[in-house]
Amino acid sequence: MAKLEDDFYMKARTSPSRYFHHPEEVLDHPDLSRAQKIDILHAWYLDATNLSVAEEEGMGGGEKQYIDDVRTCLKILGVGSEKLRPSPTKHGSNPPFSTSGS
Repeated sequence: MAKLEDDFYMKARTSPSRYFHHPEEVLDHPDLSRAQKIDILHAWYLDATNLSVAEEEGMGGGEKQYIDDVRTCLKILGVGSEKLRPSPTKHGSNPPFSTSGS
């Protein structure tokens, strides 16, 4: 992969919605590998999930999240929904501390 394409991938992975207007544009990008597309869409999913939580807490900016569209694109790439199931917290991760009292 050329350096320019590698730079684009790294930037798009960091902030997908800045480089793509819609998740389907990731699917259509001719210079990205399947693995890179999955990586970018997964990052978009995490961003959208975090923004959704922020909106629930009254801190949203009103931008469209595209969570369902990202899921659809990941399915097209063969990523099953089991990879995107929410975890125990709203943020989609396990609690950073034990709640068992030990």
